[in-house]
Amino acid sequence: MFEVRELDLAGRIGRIKTNHGIVETPAFLPVIHSANQSIPARDIQAMGFTTVMTNSYITFRRHGGDAIEKGIHSIIEFDGPIMTDSGGYQILEYGKVNTGPLEIARYQEDIGSDFSNVLDTPTGVGGSRRQSEESVKKTLESCRITMEGLGQDRKSLWIGPVQGGKYLDLVTSSARHLSSMPFDMFALGSPTEIMERYDFTLLAQMIISAKKALPVDKPLHLFGLGHPLPLAMAVALGCDTFDSASYILYARAGRYITETGTRRIQDLEYLPCVCRVCSEISPRQLNELEADQRENKIAIHNLYMLKREIEATKQALREGRLWEYIGSKARAHPNLWAAFEELAKNSHSFEVFTPSFKSRGLMLSSYPDHLRPEIMRTHERVVSYLSGRQRRPLLILPEGRVRPFVYGKAYEMASSAFEIPFIIGYISVPVGFVPGEISDVYPYSQIVITPALQSDPRVMDQFIKVLTIQLRSLAPSMTFLVRDGQLDDSVYDLLKTLLEPKFMISGDEYILESTLERIKKILDD
Repeated sequence: MFEVRELDLAGRIGRIKTNHGIVETPAFLPVIHSANQSIPARDIQAMGFTTVMTNSYITFRRHGGDAIEKGIHSIIEFDGPIMTDSGGYQILEYGKVNTGPLEIARYQEDIGSDFSNVLDTPTGVGGSRRQSEESVKKTLESCRITMEGLGQDRKSLWIGPVQGGKYLDLVTSSARHLSSMPFDMFALGSPTEIMERYDFTLLAQMIISAKKALPVDKPLHLFGLGHPLPLAMAVALGCDTFDSASYILYARAGRYITETGTRRIQDLEYLPCVCRVCSEISPRQLNELEADQRENKIAIHNLYMLKREIEATKQALREGRLWEYIGSKARAHPNLWAAFEELAKNSHSFEVFTPSFKSRGLMLSSYPDHLRPEIMRTHERVVSYLSGRQRRPLLILPEGRVRPFVYGKAYEMASSAFEIPFIIGYISVPVGFVPGEISDVYPYSQIVITPALQSDPRVMDQFIKVLTIQLRSLAPSMTFLVRDGQLDDSVYDLLKTLLEPKFMISGDEYILESTLERIKKILDD
């Protein structure tokens, strides 16, 4: 049902097979109102959106049996895959709906939904712990009733809704219970209010808490994400599909989506976009239109921007530069930057999904780039490599200009100069000690780093801890060190204390031939 084709961080490009075609993920699903849609669904499809979402409860109330007879695809005039919501949002807004979980579930099956959602009880943000526990309990019971009632003859792909809101342990518990049920995919509920507050850190924490308890081979939908800023981050955290009516809701409020957020259309002197709307009209002309015309044009533009963001995210993922893309987006808003730091704190959980080799180098610009999973993996690789090579002499040379280090003249001469096995390598921020034998393994020779990151105290503190672990695991019998002045004094202080080198030559004294002769003399003595 779900085939993953590309991976980066926890993000993935995949394919979901449905009764009305293939959905490539990540995918944004514009919400279509089944009774009052100002922009026809066929026009939205023509813009490149292959999948949409509509509300089965509203359809149930407005169309009833007519939708069963005609099918939801005919009702909204869209021939691609359709996801239907079940009325959970109406419960969040109004407290109740006039249907039950099994009734609305069977209705979604009968109208031909490709993706169907269980009638859940959204947690909301402002609820107490007790209210949140109750929403999780009611949602799980609704899931049980639905799946048992439908049995094995399900035609739609069924989505299990994770609840819990700001109580992260409840999110994990909800996800764990749902993972034991026969759902085809899952969804994280209640983020709309969180995103309205720009609480992107809590959103990241909720996704992380859900993902760790859900099966990795099934897609995760994120309800209500229709803002351009956090979308790439949500993909990186492991969300595969998204839905929102933001394009039209923003338009009604005169809000125009840009790459870095939304702007009020009356505040714009220029339209920073070249979509088919913006390339044919000026802000002044847009403001002079009748309200419904202005709303539709802004909504179409907003859809193009959401489409653009999905495509840009997928391209970054495919090229293995999703981290860099999120970092550039994060600088647009302090709250998103805080969420990016939250993602970085959990980067160890992304190592298993991040490819070991990429076609592009790693660009490390500023904190917290040193925490990306490719770098964290190098720390463990060195310790693993040094295991079984303890108590050998250690020669630490400058990194030099030749990359990989193993192909440089210094390594070539040093590795053939001694009769006994040496460990020969260099030290580099933020990866630590790099043995020459593995210096051609990705990404040691493919890292570009700024001086600002190398000198950041937070980076150096972690680097010192990593280097200490690596060198202690080696426990060399003796150490020889060539100091080239490229590393911070704190690094050399650590080396002197930890390794007690036989000698330490500064860069201006460094002549390779004489250094090797000096080492041979010490070994002979």
